Amino acid sequence: GDARIRGVAGQAQLTKNQTLEGHVSSISSIAWNEQFGKLTTADANGTVIVGVDGPQNEFVQDMLNNRTKNRISDMKWNSNGQMICIGHED
Repeated sequence: GDARIRGVAGQAQLTKNQTLEGHVSSISSIAWNEQFGKLTTADANGTVIVGVDGPQNEFVQDMLNNRTKNRISDMKWNSNGQMICIGHED
């Protein structure tokens, strides 16, 4: 048959909750760790920041990895949230 996909467009009512700090270049990848509630961001300079909600509901840096200076292309947490695989460009 003739399958059609329809979308609905409209105005989004988005509000800014927090500003993520620590990156000096554009964000290239984002990964969410459901098990531990951690947001992981990576940038074009190879910096990876893992953050958690702080006591005043602010974003607090939990880990910083800047071993490579190459753009991070993708990140994935494993199923139990204990390890992350980080892929970067050569």
